[in-house]
Amino acid sequence: MLREVELGNKALEFMKTELANGNTFAAFILKRFKLENGKVITFLPEDVDAGNITDFSDSVADNYQRMCGETHDKINNFVLAYLSQERNNVAIFEDHFSPDADYIQEERVQFFSCGQEVYRYLTSSDLNEAKIAHTVGGARGYPFIAALTSFPDSETIQVHAAVSDDYLQRLTAEIDYLIIGAFDQDGFLIWTIDKYPRRREGR
Repeated sequence: MLREVELGNKALEFMKTELANGNTFAAFILKRFKLENGKVITFLPEDVDAGNITDFSDSVADNYQRMCGETHDKINNFVLAYLSQERNNVAIFEDHFSPDADYIQEERVQFFSCGQEVYRYLTSSDLNEAKIAHTVGGARGYPFIAALTSFPDSETIQVHAAVSDDYLQRLTAEIDYLIIGAFDQDGFLIWTIDKYPRRREGR
């Protein structure tokens, strides 16, 4: 059984490092937000002491397979709940494929692209547990970078659309949560600004 744990500065530094290794979207997130102005949580088994974690890239549970399955279920449900809240909400996942990669075409992945970068996404029309699990499980693992945000100015996006850097920047403006893979992809760190007044940097 997992419990929610709030983490500190070491976790924030790990998130910054992972974002620095991400795509253009991640770079815009780092530029817009000061992560210290939010909080970061994770889900850990009862027998794992968060205070003893020094390396967020390594597994922390003896039964890491069970932790992996349970934390993925947590994240899938977290994404589902978020998308259910507002019609304009969207979950965005960075990927390592290019838009013309055979895998992307064969799997019929729901994505948009910016240059040669692919971003899988889910909207409030995708309230299907299997589809969410498939999208989360298929996104890039190292680093796993996702954001829960909303479309700017009530816009929508077409599947396989090509967007500009400016569009990616505007998507960062409404971010509520960041989700970063951790513990050798057995778990996730979730960052939110909701603990503090909802003032985003750059707005």
